Amino acid sequence: MRRLYRTLLVLTILVLVILGLNISTQGMNSLTLSNQKPVLGFETDAEEVNIITLGESRSYNKQQVMRNIISTGQRVQIYTHCGGEYVVRKVRVIKEWLLLLI
Repeated sequence: MRRLYRTLLVLTILVLVILGLNISTQGMNSLTLSNQKPVLGFETDAEEVNIITLGESRSYNKQQVMRNIISTGQRVQIYTHCGGEYVVRKVRVIKEWLLLLI
């Protein structure tokens, strides 16, 4: 549980740093009248998803991105199910081992 809290804390700090960098980029754009892109961001069109990382924009097909997200979700469910079965098997083995010791 402690590991989960640490992970959430690190992710929260990371998100806040990225948001702060994006806000400072907007402020510099206002002061200098330049047009720098954000540190991290995304935009969507009817057919494309544009992901901006470190000021560089990359375009991806929206349907392909959705297929990849669905596929990844299905894989996570499979791995979670397999992990649960593994734990159940190990608990059974430990119970049997403990019963043999008694």
